Amino acid sequence: MKLPLVIRTLVCVGAFIAVNASCALAETTDACSSSFPTMLLQAAVEGGERSADTTSGIWLMTWTNKEKEIRHAVLQLQMNGETVSGTAKLEGGPIKGRFPLTGDVQGNRISFSVKVYGRQVSFTGSVDGHKMSGTTKEGSPWLADHQ
Repeated sequence: MKLPLVIRTLVCVGAFIAVNASCALAETTDACSSSFPTMLLQAAVEGGERSADTTSGIWLMTWTNKEKEIRHAVLQLQMNGETVSGTAKLEGGPIKGRFPLTGDVQGNRISFSVKVYGRQVSFTGSVDGHKMSGTTKEGSPWLADHQ
């Protein structure tokens, strides 16, 4: 059974508090220098499935197109289970406007495509908190920051 990220985090925070309390009682620094509490919190975040609240929303995206030109877009994403949909507002280049976006998120992996005048532009990568990054279908880098 998968526990929601919030519950896993609370369990790990509880473990962190328990370890620190044990260290205080033991009055020894050697027993407390372990990175165990940090590893617990990191596992809770990395091991969890993405929640709609962390992927949904507005993202500012930058990528390099196949002509090696830097482009910008504002992504408006909405999660429904593992499916992502929304729009990409392209800015600062010869193609401007809002275009439909579809894709999916599995764990921290994301893949999506934007349909621009009948052509699909594809992106794959990973979500890490308030940041996403990856490569285009052509292998060029992209990154996005959650707003």
